[in-house]
Amino acid sequence: NRYIGSSNLCTEILLPSRPSEVINEELFTMENNNKRIVKRYTAGEIALCNLSSVNLEKWHYMTDGEKWALIRTLVRGLDNTIDEAVYPVKEGKNSNLMYRYLGIGILNYTNWLALNECVIDTQEALELADEMMDDLSYRIIKVSMELAIEKGSFEKFYETEWSQGILPIHKANEKAKALTKYKVNMNKWNELGDEIAKNGLRNAQLMAIAPTATSGKNISATESIEPISNFFYKEEGTTSIPTLVANFSKNNRFYKKAFDCDQYFLVEHAGVRQKWIDQTQSVNVYIKRPDSLKELVDLHMYGFDLGMPTFYYLRQQKESDIEECESCT
Repeated sequence: NRYIGSSNLCTEILLPSRPSEVINEELFTMENNNKRIVKRYTAGEIALCNLSSVNLEKWHYMTDGEKWALIRTLVRGLDNTIDEAVYPVKEGKNSNLMYRYLGIGILNYTNWLALNECVIDTQEALELADEMMDDLSYRIIKVSMELAIEKGSFEKFYETEWSQGILPIHKANEKAKALTKYKVNMNKWNELGDEIAKNGLRNAQLMAIAPTATSGKNISATESIEPISNFFYKEEGTTSIPTLVANFSKNNRFYKKAFDCDQYFLVEHAGVRQKWIDQTQSVNVYIKRPDSLKELVDLHMYGFDLGMPTFYYLRQQKESDIEECESCT
């Protein structure tokens, strides 16, 4: 199925929910003659987001051992929150305990590309992103399997394709595969699939890329997977704080503003990332002034053809926006 994200909700989560339904209801008379109506329900499900994001700037400088340690801590920590959380709605508890959904994503993507001396809307950036997502996805899925060996698989494991050793890369979109020359080591992935079929998996879903607008700014990171909006900006709120993009003095020549990017390259980035994740992404596109509705439709349909299940916001430049020279601000 294909979906277009068109609401104010984040679109990286596409998990099923279903309502509880009344089985029967009975009227009881208590000893004090008070009346009570008791209803029995089927156990419905409300899918919940258990989200976290890997800071790619930190990831860039980590050793192999440090990366494994981070992912093991992250997966275990998120999984533990499922058991420790307070659930005011029981359908949410039912769904969380049954499937143990996680949504691990990334932030500081554009900063990470700049650290690697890549401009976001280039083929070089696509190749680099493909390799990084392969590595990250493998570690996350493998760690969930390790946790299943220790604690057990999620309840419905044998009703999913995980139990057959089918992983996201096995179902990846063929057009998205053709976007890069990166050679995937399928032997590694096939071996992991066989291990999961044998040992199980702790979490039914593992990866989703959320917007991280607020959390990214809190650590001076570029937002999620997005290009920068500007080199210099003021954060609106209680106080107005002048801010430069991360590592500006060192890497400014590798940054490109969102509305100046080739939007088809941004969509191709999403197609490349989607090969490796089992949920989806909140992906924005930036159009200064569309020439026609066809221009917008063509861009979105291109994304769907690359295997993107969702888009997030279509951002358009306001007429009131005035180009400002960064050196003058």
